[in-house]
Amino acid sequence: MYLADMEESKAIPSASSIGELVEPVRSKLKHFAPDMSYEPDNIKRVLQMIAMRRRVKGAELMPDGEHFAAKAQGDALVLLIDHTCKAFVDPAVAGKKRRKKRIPRSQEAFVFDLNNEIYRLENGDALFSVCS
Repeated sequence: MYLADMEESKAIPSASSIGELVEPVRSKLKHFAPDMSYEPDNIKRVLQMIAMRRRVKGAELMPDGEHFAAKAQGDALVLLIDHTCKAFVDPAVAGKKRRKKRIPRSQEAFVFDLNNEIYRLENGDALFSVCS
């Protein structure tokens, strides 16, 4: 789910467990590489790693590693999904750059939008409003 999609729907997304986020991450990654199959277990492990390292405030895990201490919702949820997507996307892009292969324009746009969305969620709109 893109941030713009969330703002349009006016619904606040929420999740109480890691398992609930696998499909939204897969769906978003399909925009980057439609032909790629992303294994649910791999997505789940990356989600857990990001949550356990506390990269996203409001998405802390219980000791079982499956459930959130408090229901993750809104920006925290979107940021957790975005960081997970970034963990899958960055190595793919870096590999192409090292081999000097051209990155498709749609993938470049996806990475650009993803990085901007993460920045906005972590820092607010201050820089974007000054530059606009």
